[in-house]
Amino acid sequence: ISEELWSLLGHTDTILNASFRKYNEQYLVESSFSYPISINGKVRAQMEFTLDKPKEEIEKAVMSIVTDSSGDRPEHVYAIHRLLKSAEELDPIYEAHKGRYGDLKKLLVADLDAFIAPMREKRNAITTEDVQTVLADGVARAKVVSNKTIQNVRKAIGIAL
Repeated sequence: ISEELWSLLGHTDTILNASFRKYNEQYLVESSFSYPISINGKVRAQMEFTLDKPKEEIEKAVMSIVTDSSGDRPEHVYAIHRLLKSAEELDPIYEAHKGRYGDLKKLLVADLDAFIAPMREKRNAITTEDVQTVLADGVARAKVVSNKTIQNVRKAIGIAL
């Protein structure tokens, strides 16, 4: 069927020899990650962090987290922190900084920056050649699979060439 449609579009060669579309490199590099913030089992917010964001930007985002000043610890900040560290690590820190939300946010900034740093470095190390190599490998593997599939389809419908 795809061969017939291909020929109706005016092509004289088989669709198997058609070149794949060119890629747009900007869509191939992951530039951010998103963390859901869950409290009592319910997602309350999402925080988006870009991998190339400098520490100052991370600090600005964390410092803008809304906190409830009625408790001893900022639950939203703690929930995000729990994504990075265990309760056993965090509980003594939060107890020692009880009511000092700014200090706890600064600790979160430092931990987020330390968490993002290896991803940032890895992302910066990826070259255009690396992307092209991965894409070329994918094209080669896809052609092998698609050729077999098209041969099976042709055989099944009785138009094997």
